[in-house]
Amino acid sequence: MRFITLKNNKVIATRQGKSIVKGEIQSDIGELGQVMNEDGTFSDCIPTEEELAEQNKPMRIAELKELISNKKLLDMDCTTEQAELKELLGL
Repeated sequence: MRFITLKNNKVIATRQGKSIVKGEIQSDIGELGQVMNEDGTFSDCIPTEEELAEQNKPMRIAELKELISNKKLLDMDCTTEQAELKELLGL
């Protein structure tokens, strides 16, 4: 049997097993990251702007660090980039 775990109607885990565990539902459909609709079907989740920003955060931090480093080498002002980097890092 196949079981899935949902959080806010989004599939966060799937597993095969012989018996159900608390918090799971038995389902032959529903893949990781999909959202369960009211009719019991599943659809791919379109990430929100906030989720996309969070996913891209490590890449943006690396880009800003490199840009700041390059600007410092060229003796250019990097105040804007430093402010954005501090915000992303929660400083």
